[in-house]
Amino acid sequence: MTRSPQLTASLNSSVVRIYNPTSNNVVGAGFLVEDRLVLTCAHVVADALGIHIRTVEIPNGTVELDFPLVAPKQRLRARIVFWRPVNPDMFGEDIARLELEPPLPDKAQAARLVRSENLYNHPFRVLGFPLGEDNGAWAHGKIKGRRANGWLQLEGTRQTGYSVDHGFSGAPIWDEQLQGIVGMAVAADINRPKIKVASMIPTEVLDTALTPSDLPKRKIPSLLPYLVNRIEQEYELGRVIVRNSPSPLICIIHGDEFQSHDKFLERLHKVSLPRFLGEESIKKYHLPSPPKLNNWDEFSGHLHRTLADIVIGRNSASETEIKTEINDFFHRYPCPILIHTHLLTEQLKEKFETLDNLVKFWCDEWTINSNQNLIICIFIKYQIKRKMNTENSGIIKLFNFLNLNYLVKKYRYEKANQKISQHIKSLCNSERSNPLVLVPELTGVSRSDAENWVRDHTQNFIGEAMAENLMKRIRNLFDNWEEKNSSNKIPMDHLAQELIKVLKSNC
Repeated sequence: MTRSPQLTASLNSSVVRIYNPTSNNVVGAGFLVEDRLVLTCAHVVADALGIHIRTVEIPNGTVELDFPLVAPKQRLRARIVFWRPVNPDMFGEDIARLELEPPLPDKAQAARLVRSENLYNHPFRVLGFPLGEDNGAWAHGKIKGRRANGWLQLEGTRQTGYSVDHGFSGAPIWDEQLQGIVGMAVAADINRPKIKVASMIPTEVLDTALTPSDLPKRKIPSLLPYLVNRIEQEYELGRVIVRNSPSPLICIIHGDEFQSHDKFLERLHKVSLPRFLGEESIKKYHLPSPPKLNNWDEFSGHLHRTLADIVIGRNSASETEIKTEINDFFHRYPCPILIHTHLLTEQLKEKFETLDNLVKFWCDEWTINSNQNLIICIFIKYQIKRKMNTENSGIIKLFNFLNLNYLVKKYRYEKANQKISQHIKSLCNSERSNPLVLVPELTGVSRSDAENWVRDHTQNFIGEAMAENLMKRIRNLFDNWEEKNSSNKIPMDHLAQELIKVLKSNC
């Protein structure tokens, strides 16, 4: 990969070296993130001040440091303005923020922080100060999976040279692929020194140590507002996948069209399936819903050719050859594969033939290698006649009530959706060559689910103080919705958009 000299310079000019002033020993590293603000590990600061690493109260002392690559030996002092000590029971532990006393060296430059939802197998490098290397030493490796405390595992990839070890704590992790800093080195495995494994605190967790003014352009993770609820669906999928893996699985995911089906698919692809399967990389293909065809042979042939086109890039062979080549590809591909198709009420309200043939294609006709983690998701969106209003004014409600055309269409969709729901239940109760699972219906989100989302997913992104304000906003949001719509559950589409607005106002 071509490195940008300007971007690499931002790494070199941001690294700081932290001292214990009594012994004059280097105890760790840190990095400049904004003007005069430096991030490092709390245990590095504790070593610098000679205090216990689990000291709860923010220390009063000052920390001595320099910028070794741009202004070595120019000692600066910094006070501690944020303190989250070592505590294995706390998410996002071992972070300290320092505020430097001016003036800073002319060449000191804030780091380029990068946030990404998937860093698996990205190559990294990091400058640390292991024992006897006060001038610094570089270590290289790859970023691996996420741990329960929010940290990411780092693994050394070279037989010679340094691994991330003592003296690297607090150092910025430079992602060679993204050309930016994606986290902070935090710990090595002291019990197994021969194993080149350490950890880093990713940028999105480090964000919790920075105030909103420090992060004027902080980007809200695209999936964050869509992690509300869906516990039932994840539980059922996880249960079946863990029980049957590695083996193919065909599932039907259904719900009304305002439940953010596409975002649920993205959540499966990026969050749920990697967790269930223990794989960070999952290949995803969209198999478009087929047009109306005269018979099963035409339907099967169309699906084979379309699948061949999107998977192996050609569809001119015979159906038997295509099937063999696709199966060979599935067998050789080292990672799980997700294939998804989407159907609407409009396609099923008269006949269930399209759905039945899709199920027949995957469950009965297609012979899938039993050792391949192949996940087939058939999404069914129930179309509903949405009210013409968002403000729910009395005049519009009366208009909807008196509008015969609106009422007839609404009734027809409701009846069609009921029939579809009953039909897919009967499909999933039939014996199949490959397992067919009906995932619990995607429905609206309750207030308790939204509040749990703040506790479980959002508090670490926006901080505790803002989380309290977010709770109040959510309470008002649900109170207003229930008053206007006579329902205590909000469709995911609407709720996510409102949560995005609230998050932006807080971030």
